[in-house]
Amino acid sequence: MNRKGFTLIELLAVIVILAIIALIATPVILNIINDARANAKQRSAELVYTGVQYAYVSAMYSGIEGAYVTRPTLKDIQTYFNVDNVNKENVKLDKEDTPTMLKITTDDGAYCEVTVDNGLQVACYSSTKTSSAKHYFTKNIETDIESNTGD
Repeated sequence: MNRKGFTLIELLAVIVILAIIALIATPVILNIINDARANAKQRSAELVYTGVQYAYVSAMYSGIEGAYVTRPTLKDIQTYFNVDNVNKENVKLDKEDTPTMLKITTDDGAYCEVTVDNGLQVACYSSTKTSSAKHYFTKNIETDIESNTGD
């Protein structure tokens, strides 16, 4: 008798082998996806920092070629990022309505606080949930710009 095809045992063996491969591959693929998301958030935070640097330098030179005009304030950064005073969650003001802290959140959830403690500082985190947020970095804009320009 000439039979064509596979037996039930052979088909079950192939299915079991494929299931084992899927069980091994799934956690690896999920780790790769989670790492990519975490790296994307950190890059977003670094882009916010670069944006704050750019806003600082733009305000510092105020369009006058090569002339140092004024030391930029957090208000200049607030204007650059179009952060509104109305949202008290994202802007903390002093008695003169001058911003003392800005919160900038990216689309993927990375979160940066720009403050005026000891100069203009940027602290970036993985999320707004402080208990579970990973701290990426805290940098001083003025010190960083001066060290990069050699002044």
